[in-house]
Amino acid sequence: RIREGDGAPAWIGASGGIGIRTLDIRLPGTGTYQVTLHLAEPESVKPGDRQFAIRVAGRTIRDEVDLAATVGIATTLVIDVPSVQVKDLLRIELIPRSGSRPAVLSGIELQRNR
Repeated sequence: RIREGDGAPAWIGASGGIGIRTLDIRLPGTGTYQVTLHLAEPESVKPGDRQFAIRVAGRTIRDEVDLAATVGIATTLVIDVPSVQVKDLLRIELIPRSGSRPAVLSGIELQRNR
């Protein structure tokens, strides 16, 4: 069972994918977006077993994510990335550390800034 953490709804953390490396989202034209990533460790792993970096639109926003070490097993973590410039395509990259388990991602929210 996934627990709410860091203001993140548990139901978002209860879904997701393991092993996503690159996610491309097509968006209309050029704009600035608030990107919110939801993550939760779905497996009983030890701290250090699953470590990965996150890049959004080519910019590294977290160099080392280790959910088991920071929020624990089955607890959601929200990462907000304000003011992301996008032209037609938003690319999100999850880069696992060498020898680590694959990265996890539970959900993405996009809100266009006005």
